[in-house]
Amino acid sequence: MSMGARARKNGKGFYDYPEDGDKHLWPELINLYPPKSEQPSQQDLVDRLMFIQANESAKCYEENVVRSVADTNIGSIFGWGFAPHHGGTLQFINAMGVNEFIKRSCELAATYGERFEPAQILLDMAAKGEAFSDD
Repeated sequence: MSMGARARKNGKGFYDYPEDGDKHLWPELINLYPPKSEQPSQQDLVDRLMFIQANESAKCYEENVVRSVADTNIGSIFGWGFAPHHGGTLQFINAMGVNEFIKRSCELAATYGERFEPAQILLDMAAKGEAFSDD
């Protein structure tokens, strides 16, 4: 950091550690890392979190890292805490529709980088009109 050595061991860092109270954010942090004037929308933030997980799950399914759609959905919920009301990562894709998922993934990729490009399995499924299913 350009503001000198800052770490907890010397009572500094991203937080101040006063001897007589709770830690709090270092007040000069905002000067060192000012917020950007343009911030992403809340929907973009949500979509970036949801879509990256769902897309990676689709890749795992494609590469036989997971055995079934059900295992993938259950694993995403109980394994790392994917939003359970969506039914899991692959169910999230199914509920939205593979074509809509691909469309939004491409929008995210154009704005935030290629890591949001849809997995090949999704493109193949869209071409065949398929959805994720263990049947």
